Amino acid sequence: MKSTFFIFLFYISSCAFAQHTQTYMNQNVLLQKGIQLFDNQLFSAAKMEFENYLKLSLNPEQIMQGKYYQLLASLYLGENNDKNGLENEIKNFANQYPTSLQTANLYSKTADYYFEKNDYKNAILYYEPIKNDNPSNNPKTETAYKTLFNLGYAYFMTEKYDAAKLSFDKIKAENHAQVNIRMYAASYYAGYIEYAQNNDNEALTDLERAKNDNVYKIEADKIIPLIYYRRKDYQQVIDYCVGAENNSTSSTKILTNNELMILGDSYYQQKQYLQAAKYLDKYAENQPKLDRNIAYKLAYALSEAGDNIKSQAYFSIVAEENDTLSQSAAYNLGKVSLAIKQKEPAINAFDKARKMTFDKFIQEQAALDYVKICHELKDFIRTIEGSEYFERTFPNSTHTEEIANMLADSYLNSGNNMQALTYIEKTPNKTKKLQATYQRLAYNQAVELFNTDRYRDAEMMLRKSLKFPINKDLSNSSNYYLGEMYSYDEKYDSALIYYNRLTVNSQEFNEAFYSKGYADYNRNNYINAANNFEKYIELTSNLANKTDAQIRLADCYYVSKNYENALKSYENILQTSEQIQSIDKQYLYFQKAVILANQEKYDEALSIFDKMLLNDIQSKYYDQALYQKGLLN
Repeated sequence: MKSTFFIFLFYISSCAFAQHTQTYMNQNVLLQKGIQLFDNQLFSAAKMEFENYLKLSLNPEQIMQGKYYQLLASLYLGENNDKNGLENEIKNFANQYPTSLQTANLYSKTADYYFEKNDYKNAILYYEPIKNDNPSNNPKTETAYKTLFNLGYAYFMTEKYDAAKLSFDKIKAENHAQVNIRMYAASYYAGYIEYAQNNDNEALTDLERAKNDNVYKIEADKIIPLIYYRRKDYQQVIDYCVGAENNSTSSTKILTNNELMILGDSYYQQKQYLQAAKYLDKYAENQPKLDRNIAYKLAYALSEAGDNIKSQAYFSIVAEENDTLSQSAAYNLGKVSLAIKQKEPAINAFDKARKMTFDKFIQEQAALDYVKICHELKDFIRTIEGSEYFERTFPNSTHTEEIANMLADSYLNSGNNMQALTYIEKTPNKTKKLQATYQRLAYNQAVELFNTDRYRDAEMMLRKSLKFPINKDLSNSSNYYLGEMYSYDEKYDSALIYYNRLTVNSQEFNEAFYSKGYADYNRNNYINAANNFEKYIELTSNLANKTDAQIRLADCYYVSKNYENALKSYENILQTSEQIQSIDKQYLYFQKAVILANQEKYDEALSIFDKMLLNDIQSKYYDQALYQKGLLN
């Protein structure tokens, strides 16, 4: 009986042991299968295996391991957005296993996950608890260095620079071999932060160290010259940038925009204007909107280097505002305009500079140069105004006598008999009625001057009349006669500007087509000339000018080699015009014969030349007709 009991007991024990062994084996299979799926990045399947695993009766160590993998699988599946549910589970895991290596690993892998997704805020949240697992305590742990660097970088990217620098400084302070992996990167970012915080000496030290890595050398080379530039060590900037340009491994080093700007400005500060212009000009080419200070320096450097035309363009941009820089730019604009012999733009520039009060020295020089150029151009009205302004503004100037002489000469040449105009000009606040009176006086004076052939003075008066265009009829007349004056001076481009200002209802509107026709004809713009003569012929009642316009229209066809229309026009004038003069008839016959000769109608051409030679012996076209006949024969 006793032996039977022991046999039964042994049987029960054996079954229990076998069942326990089988359970353990099932647990291990589930765990290993889950880990295998996890390692193969099949996180959804792995998570299910770990969930099944955790349903078994497990010891604390097994539960911790299962939860560890389950949480990581959930993280990698993107379940971290579920109302912070996963975040709380990770925190609970850490609270439950505060001293476990798995907790540190979980935080590290979670931080790495967020870091790789550029979610630096969450990366910091998980790196922070394990940052004290530092290199000093774990000299052989590469993970510790990675954690420290990634934490610093995450702080850097979230603009928490002081915290970032603490991490980078710890890496720089270590001498362990593992540090070399991230030493240069840490040095670069620390240098960047130090530069941003104006710690230039520390920044230079760190950035120079970072240059030992080829990747960070490129970035460090962009910041180091900026430090020299901020310290106003302009020669160092030049040496560094030019050295980098010359020592580049590529055939040609392409400087960045920042490098072009600071290098150009450094040359400018060193008064090496040719080089300053070279680099600042390259910088300007890449800027959609150039900073005014840089534009001024570029303009000045270009002028000193002798490129006044390009300098003029940049000074014009800067001068548009109303500040100290604008005043200086306007004055220099006047100087470069003079250098390229553009005196009217120079007058306008000096006029702007003299009316600004920011810099008294520049204001005085601009006011003086304004008067000088006006006097050179014999623009006595503006000379008088400029001289009176100068004497009023700078009563104690050393240039007072020079101004007085130019003023006296201007009064003399202008006649100085227009007391009313002078009075109105000196009145600061002119009413509309006073402006209309001024317009009438100036126009009437212009007519008198014009009738006495004083065209330059008349032109000045007409301009003055246009200053207050109250009366539209007077404005139209002023514009018309200004056009006539410019035509007389053979300045046809300027003449056309004024002719085109006439309004349709002006009394000179129709007559202006005749003048515009001649202006375009003399500019060799025969298409426009023909159009204007055609409009004039259609609109005018002036028979004498109409005939002349018809002849000029035919000439336009001729010089445009439209011989058919030219021939028809010449014949039509000969047949229909009652106002044609003898000299014009001779010209028309001659032109007609020349066209017929060009068309190889030699007999008809010879017939016309024969009649001219027989009947018009005294004609100015006699010799030409004789010559043409000889050619035909």
